[in-house]
Amino acid sequence: MKFQPYEAVLIPPDLRHDECIVQVADCLDHLDRVTAAVMDGILARVAEYRSRLQDIQARADLARAKISIIRGSSKATKVTVIAFLQHRITSATLKQTSVSLQW
Repeated sequence: MKFQPYEAVLIPPDLRHDECIVQVADCLDHLDRVTAAVMDGILARVAEYRSRLQDIQARADLARAKISIIRGSSKATKVTVIAFLQHRITSATLKQTSVSLQW
């Protein structure tokens, strides 16, 4: 999301009373539109982060389910550890990080 600057509207001091009231009302309307736009941006960002969090939660639940299946098994299980930066890992590194677990 890109930062969008907002303009502050100033009321000139040399207005008549009636014109001043109209200018104040216009400024308040502008302020209302700006705050609505800012809040919409915040709500969109929160929704995006909530979606990301739900995806991570689903992945964690799937990992927990797989672990519980492995935990109940009595046969040997080969576990491969893969780091977050998969493009930096070579096949030799993967062979070194593979371990066999026997429970």
